[in-house]
Amino acid sequence: MSDAKIQIMAVGGMLGQAVARAAKRAGLTYCAVRHDIANLPDNAVVAPIVINCAAVLGSGKTELCEAVNTRGPQVLSEQCDRVGSRLIHVSTDAVFSTEGPHSEDSRPRPQDPYGVSKLRGEIVRAPHLTVRTAFIGLGRYGVLAELLRGEAPVKASDKLLWTGHTVDTVAELLIVLGLRSDITGLIHIPGEAWSRWQLVNHICERLGNCPEIIRDDSMVSDRRLCSLRWGTLGLPTPPSFTQQVDRLLQGQEWLEYQVSVAK
Repeated sequence: MSDAKIQIMAVGGMLGQAVARAAKRAGLTYCAVRHDIANLPDNAVVAPIVINCAAVLGSGKTELCEAVNTRGPQVLSEQCDRVGSRLIHVSTDAVFSTEGPHSEDSRPRPQDPYGVSKLRGEIVRAPHLTVRTAFIGLGRYGVLAELLRGEAPVKASDKLLWTGHTVDTVAELLIVLGLRSDITGLIHIPGEAWSRWQLVNHICERLGNCPEIIRDDSMVSDRRLCSLRWGTLGLPTPPSFTQQVDRLLQGQEWLEYQVSVAK
């Protein structure tokens, strides 16, 4: 074991970087692990708390999704078991598609290989914890990158529903959950219900300069999350989504991100 309190898997990704920032703000020592989660060495786990931020998105990547999103966390949890560590595994609202909101007791119905593989990779046996959530952030892809590039009209549906957050909010909550060894199994991060249409328009209002937005309600999915557990465990209520977006669009990281997207 290292001297670090927390080990971050996939620290090079958007969520992994945010978790590292959150750990630093919390005054916690952490180690940034860059192992390929699809091919973990036998000694990959080196800290008492492991936060797995690794994931593969996108269609047409069924085998890779299976390797990273399903087998990876299964192997990682087995290694945690051997050395007495606790895994905080990040899952997704994409395990749902039918009418919500969806609690921890709701029956998952994923629509694509990503959602299927993430569902199969959920680790819910004690002392581990799977956290279902969704987020936006300063990544190479996603709604912010799409709006900043402004290369084509952006399609958005008022029937694509979610209760997402910004990546920094999720990262801070993962740190809180990681330090709560009494919380195991499965938990949803609750939030406000937004549609993709509302999200895109709100961000455009904040940016002040966006491409044309076309409403297309042919895209239908309900991934809203609620929680039967969150309020009973004394966990912090996430800030409003508008407050989260305001925070995201401030500071040095946002300025650097705008420059990188424009390149």
